[in-house]
Amino acid sequence: MTTSVRWSGAWDSPAAKRSDYAPPITDRGLREGQRLRLSPGQSRNLSETKVVYLTQSVSTTRVTVLTPSTGTRVRLLRIHLIQQQNAAGLVQHEFYFGTGANITTTVANAIDEYALTTSGAEVVQTWTRGEGPLGAKDAVLSYRTSTSAFGGNMYLIVEYSEEK
Repeated sequence: MTTSVRWSGAWDSPAAKRSDYAPPITDRGLREGQRLRLSPGQSRNLSETKVVYLTQSVSTTRVTVLTPSTGTRVRLLRIHLIQQQNAAGLVQHEFYFGTGANITTTVANAIDEYALTTSGAEVVQTWTRGEGPLGAKDAVLSYRTSTSAFGGNMYLIVEYSEEK
């Protein structure tokens, strides 16, 4: 014979349940309308990744890669750069926030500088979500090269999110 026992008492009382406890959110929980706790400035939909593709001839003139929506900041997730040049030689690729003439205009806005020497060379820089470089509000992402002597093209894929 099997006997089932139902525990009652202190564990069933409302006082035993924490009012500030929220279980971890799962995909199922999100579909059923449960609340999602967010840190200030964090994107509401963590899958909101935006992508920009750019083909640009190698030039020392600054190019705007992307402009964020009004009132938001760009958080970089990945930069994928492929260089195709007509002759061998060192080309430095600069990425920075703002509209300065080059990466040294405002050093605090610098993201990174990549030196590539051969045609077909590529570099991929990836950051953990929420850890990548964060631009100022309404700051554009800019790109330029140190020389245009070798000619050719640059192919760029930038993955990013926008934060308030």
